[in-house]
Amino acid sequence: MKYGQDRGRNESFSNGHRNMLKNAVLVFYQAGLRGEAQKIYSNLRTRYPLDEFKVSLDQFARNRIIEELDGFGIHDASEQIVSLLINAYGLYAMRDDNAAAANEQLAQQLWDHYFTLFGDSERIDLPPMRVLRYFALGQFLNSEAYPVSLRQALLTRIELEKPELLKELKQTEAELQQQIERLQKTQ
Repeated sequence: MKYGQDRGRNESFSNGHRNMLKNAVLVFYQAGLRGEAQKIYSNLRTRYPLDEFKVSLDQFARNRIIEELDGFGIHDASEQIVSLLINAYGLYAMRDDNAAAANEQLAQQLWDHYFTLFGDSERIDLPPMRVLRYFALGQFLNSEAYPVSLRQALLTRIELEKPELLKELKQTEAELQQQIERLQKTQ
């Protein structure tokens, strides 16, 4: 009986360790620390030669996020995408461009996943990515969790370095304003 208990305990420790490594890979990946994420992922692949680890780091991170979000509804998915974008904007404002790009890319991949899953059917309400970007920027700029200097740094960088994003945000704002005005006229 003792052998069976030890074996069960070892499996339990092994599962816990594997899950910890999987989470660590995603945390480092989302922080833009690809080198560290890759080291942990390589360790994970060596220790646990399972099919789920026979994909690239990027694919693993995408799969992991989707796995975590599979039980989410569209509203929760939208919130997660906006959260990733807010984080990306903060990192971009701090000039951590690699981490910002990783978060932005992950947000886009999540959006793509949900759009592919549900299409643009009327029964779901997944806003276009540009609208989610607009909301994320608004939340970042209006959040007192970030110093004013950091919020201003983001605006300055967008104006100087990403004029196409600024143009998209202004167009989205105008479109949303028109939608609000149309809705108000029908009420």
